[in-house]
Amino acid sequence: MTGHSELVKASFGDPVVSLAISASISVKDIHLALRNALVNKTDFAEEIIVLDRLYEQRLYAAFAAHGSLGFLAEIAVDQLMIDASAKNMPLKQLPYVTYGKGFDVIQLLVAPSPKQLRLLLSQTLDSNLANRVRIVAPTALQRAIEIHFRDQRVRDAVHSYATLHPEHSSRLTLFGWQSWCLGLLFGAGPALLFLFPSITLFALHVFAWLFFFSCVILRLWAAMSPEHQPKRTAFLNDQAEYPDYAILVALYKEAEVASQLVSSLKKLNWPQTKLKVYLICEEDDLSTQKALETAGLPANFQIVSVPNYGPRTKPKALMYALPLVDAEYLVLYDAEDRPDPDQLMEAYYKFLSSGPKTACIQAPLDITNGKHSILTSLFAFEYRALFHGLLPFLSHHNLFIPLGGTSNHFRVSVLRQIGGWDPFNVTEDADLGLRLHRYGYQTKTISLPTLEDAPEELGIWVKQRTRWFKGHMQTWMISLRNPRILVLEIGWRSFLISQILLGGIIVSALAHPILLASIAFMAVTFLTNTADLTISSPIALLDFFNVMLGYFAFMLLGYVTTKHDEKTGIWLRFLAIPPYWVLLSYAAWRALFQIFHAPHSWEKTPHKPTVVHAETL
Repeated sequence: MTGHSELVKASFGDPVVSLAISASISVKDIHLALRNALVNKTDFAEEIIVLDRLYEQRLYAAFAAHGSLGFLAEIAVDQLMIDASAKNMPLKQLPYVTYGKGFDVIQLLVAPSPKQLRLLLSQTLDSNLANRVRIVAPTALQRAIEIHFRDQRVRDAVHSYATLHPEHSSRLTLFGWQSWCLGLLFGAGPALLFLFPSITLFALHVFAWLFFFSCVILRLWAAMSPEHQPKRTAFLNDQAEYPDYAILVALYKEAEVASQLVSSLKKLNWPQTKLKVYLICEEDDLSTQKALETAGLPANFQIVSVPNYGPRTKPKALMYALPLVDAEYLVLYDAEDRPDPDQLMEAYYKFLSSGPKTACIQAPLDITNGKHSILTSLFAFEYRALFHGLLPFLSHHNLFIPLGGTSNHFRVSVLRQIGGWDPFNVTEDADLGLRLHRYGYQTKTISLPTLEDAPEELGIWVKQRTRWFKGHMQTWMISLRNPRILVLEIGWRSFLISQILLGGIIVSALAHPILLASIAFMAVTFLTNTADLTISSPIALLDFFNVMLGYFAFMLLGYVTTKHDEKTGIWLRFLAIPPYWVLLSYAAWRALFQIFHAPHSWEKTPHKPTVVHAETL
């Protein structure tokens, strides 16, 4: 730990320290900020501001008084005179903002960065100019600009992606030729089934078998590969200078978990002066905003209020907040998330070791309430297979990865390059994973997890899975708008993987009850000898083979990724897999109905605080 003498030596003659003393900031906090600045290799002014939400206003008021300049504590948004081109410009690129009610009372609002204060303390302004300058705190000015442009920015958030990238947008579910093919299928399908029942049923079964079996092969391939458990990326805590990191959390009706979320994010191991947390709430969700405010938000936490416009979706909220981000890296978390305190560190060093083509790092999601019921147990089992098996396997082979909805770490420059999130896609994670691959970027995985809770009520689980299936349907339709172009962009291997992970999962879930019905029909006819089995038997036997192999591959991938000490009683989960898959099928059919009637509807998954942080399953 840095000694008192070193702190005194570091602060000797520092004009910003003197400024802090004149601002009535406690000596204890001044010493703490000096120590943090030495340890984190940051600026003292940045460190003092992040200690208390009130210190920024005090420090900038003292700076204004030191230079005999006016200080503006409250900014009237309607008096800002700022061009629309500056609405998404970082504050450090705005030397000043014009302010006033008329040309005879125009003032210049200046918000120096904390690092600039030391330089400006030694300079004086021309008296005529000084009379017009008003010093404002950067946070206050940034907030005023955000409110000033809120209507334009929310329209941009909703429409900009579809306008710039219509071929990749989910605003339209089907393109022209896709609608034509679907209409032909619905029109000709019943006729073919009536005229040629055996051939038509056989063709439909073959179609389902191809997708079903491809999912089986992929799971078996991942289960038998040694890289299903990613090794922890080494990192050091003596980085010369940490980059700016942003955290985005989209919240809606999450008052119950607000305190838990803030507590979890406070534990992250990253210099607070280099970390900005954006808590994104709908403007009419006053209960969540109030709960966050009473949770004791640090100075580097900001509540972003999203106007009620367009689809009420998570990606719309993220798109609204993205222009506010002035950082090199960004990570998404959900309201109920408890990320490992060192996760940002591991992700950052993974970026450094992987090269510039790595644009995204996916952290694993571990379920902590798996012992609550058989439903949560299977959810945990499924997540182990996905985040500790399939995704690391795909990453190892540089193949397409459908991102998880949370704990995605991005290079902000790449995220902006590819257009951000699609506000109309209800599984924006899978869509973004495909788009990153289309642009030639890679996604890697790390070992330090984010802890989550699975839905404990069946109705909530069904709605969540419906939304996931619906979003995968949207993304699958996008991938098939121009298959030839997609193959050229991502290659044959990733194209096949995308069709398996998007279309294969959907078709398998939709076909599963049909295959079970075929097996049941064969069993009944065999036992009763009431029908000729020469046609139906081979189809039903292949259905039986596919379903059993599907169960086996699902069990195997989950088994090899489950920790050794958690495999006790795992056979109970195996017995519950068939009814669990039937529930998945119900959610898939529900999603198919919604894709035509409510494609952009977002069925909210409510969350509750975690009572006991149990070991993950």
